[in-house]
Amino acid sequence: PQGVKSIGDGAFYYCHALRSITLPQEVESIGDEAFSCCHALTSITLPQGVKSIGDGAFYYCHALTSITLPQGVESIGDEAFWCCYALTSITVPQGVESIGDEAFSCCDALTNITLPQGVESIGNKAFAWCVALRSIRIPKGTLAHFQRILPSYLHEKIREY
Repeated sequence: PQGVKSIGDGAFYYCHALRSITLPQEVESIGDEAFSCCHALTSITLPQGVKSIGDGAFYYCHALTSITLPQGVESIGDEAFWCCYALTSITVPQGVESIGDEAFSCCDALTNITLPQGVESIGNKAFAWCVALRSIRIPKGTLAHFQRILPSYLHEKIREY
């Protein structure tokens, strides 16, 4: 409903039949495990006002093929997209400052990640076990910064744009 500012912790946890969702424009935060284990969820577009995505918010949404992260998101929590097996690419918008531990771990189909300037921290194993990952796109002139905050095993996948 209109007027909702926050999707609470576990609000849609384990809603097996949930395939898609439209959130009100006023939503500013997605709580911890808010959509965790929504196995049929295939796509979601977050409203422009969202600033934070909680820990495990989309944990184990294995049918999720796409998600649009709006400008204005500042943080992506630990394990936020853990084991989203069908997710193929992700563009982290300008404004994100932190990406939590294991945020995108085990995203088997994830081939491309685009990171903006301004990301200050990337958590431990944020992109671990992404077996199909081919490239991590970063802004031109930021290579040294991203080499400092990304683990060395990912350095060969970094591409400047």
